[in-house]
Amino acid sequence: MSLAAFRFFLVIVAFLIWIIPAQKVPGAEVYYAVGQNTSADLRTGTPTCQVSGTTITFSTPQTDNRFGVGCKVTYGGNVCYISGKTSSTVWSCTNATGGTPTAANPGTSVTAINHVFASLNAAVGGASPGAAGASYLNTTNLVTGNYILNIPCYYDTGADTTVVSISAWTTGSSNYIKIYTPTNTSTECNQSQRHSGVWTDSKYSLVASKTYGGVLEINNASSTNSNIRIDGLQIANSGAKNLQSRGIYFASCNNGDIRISNSILRSTGSGTADTQCSGIHLYRAPPYFTGTFRVWNNISYNW
Repeated sequence: MSLAAFRFFLVIVAFLIWIIPAQKVPGAEVYYAVGQNTSADLRTGTPTCQVSGTTITFSTPQTDNRFGVGCKVTYGGNVCYISGKTSSTVWSCTNATGGTPTAANPGTSVTAINHVFASLNAAVGGASPGAAGASYLNTTNLVTGNYILNIPCYYDTGADTTVVSISAWTTGSSNYIKIYTPTNTSTECNQSQRHSGVWTDSKYSLVASKTYGGVLEINNASSTNSNIRIDGLQIANSGAKNLQSRGIYFASCNNGDIRISNSILRSTGSGTADTQCSGIHLYRAPPYFTGTFRVWNNISYNW
């Protein structure tokens, strides 16, 4: 190649670097399961395991209906978190921050399998995996750490009865919080945790009383705290209807990407409905909220 041709090549490369923006590497996927009984041991039998890379292989099939993504496996003095399913014996797993867990040789004892948090509020609260949660993310800034926080919700023994408040999280378009019920029995879980289009007590549900505001409430005015995805939940508000009770309430969100899908929202409270009594309420409507707000395939009634 001549010197002139080489210089022309360098000009073309520089031009391409200038016009093609750098693509951000997707965030590390972190999974923490919510269930109502974190002390329940979900092991089937007395398995041993091998952990190699991000794969955990159990000596016997793990078939508990409550086992799936987000569950914590304790093995040989270490822990990992299930992130996917290949079969009932072969699963994907990560450490607490979405990285490669501690390796384990075949025959390593599995001493427990549990759900991580007893309520959705505990999972998203500042004390649990937030800044004080040294065993978990140990940060509330998903952007700086480049994380995606997945919170799969399971039915253990009854409804989740704690009002949920999401605040103080820094999120971004590629670093969001996803709260959902796992459904895919080939890639996620042993049994779908989602309703089938009607309210089902034996599936995950969030049932609480909030007479002003939402049973699930997002309340942070920071422009980086509005990247939230809610998929496949059952939410009931038993609070009196005449005080603006809601199911999901976005109390203070400036922009971002909000998605609500495949959920059932109902009121079971008494009283005469206020004009703002609703299943889903976005308080900071345009021009205050300047992001994307998507709501689809939900059922909302009795408000």
